[in-house]
Amino acid sequence: MILISKKPIRPDRIRKITGSFSWIDHRILLEGLILSMSQHEILLYFFLVLVSDKNGVSFYSYDKICKYLKISLDDFVNARNRLIERYLVAYKQGRVQVLQIPPKRSFFTGSTIRGGQSLSLKQIFQNNMREND
Repeated sequence: MILISKKPIRPDRIRKITGSFSWIDHRILLEGLILSMSQHEILLYFFLVLVSDKNGVSFYSYDKICKYLKISLDDFVNARNRLIERYLVAYKQGRVQVLQIPPKRSFFTGSTIRGGQSLSLKQIFQNNMREND
């Protein structure tokens, strides 16, 4: 068994929190939510976390977000709407708020409705893989 050292590779370059601070709840990864998200949803969510204030609110305009993320307006709107449906963000009059991650059962129940059709987890993952190719 190989033991991996947890010592920093570059101790002189350890990140320090200065000024503002952003964080992403590990439950996005640990509870599997990230597996059900498209690339644009992940990208937009991470960006919104990065630019939001202490209350999770971002005032960036959609055109500036699209420019930074190099995505189309349609991709932005679709990703934003999916994040709203997942209760990860709220949107009102040009402001976006990153919300506390909901309990696992509310976003990852084993099936989802897409176009009026119920999908299994396997189908969701297969569809996500196709979208990301």
